Amino acid sequence: MPITLEMGRRHDTPARRVFYLCVAVMALWLAWGVLYEATGFPGINYLSFGLVSLPCGAVLFLASIIAYAHGSQEDHAKADAVAALLGSVAVALVPFVAMLALIEDYS
Repeated sequence: MPITLEMGRRHDTPARRVFYLCVAVMALWLAWGVLYEATGFPGINYLSFGLVSLPCGAVLFLASIIAYAHGSQEDHAKADAVAALLGSVAVALVPFVAMLALIEDYS
């Protein structure tokens, strides 16, 4: 549930913001993968995404842990933080595993 401020404005918890960022990164990578496969558009391929995914997922994982700690101190629901943790693991591992599968196919 969003937190309400004095002025009546509402904002999301930090964990939910990290989760939204994870979803945005996954959507961007999915859109690029579909564009790359459908059109053969030259540029960044799956190997690049596989190598970039690990540090990107690590940064999101660290942000998720910080958001979890913040939520624990503020008595926020921990479901958003757990979803952000799982999303960051997916951001890190799914493109990396796809890259390993591609490398195995080419060898």
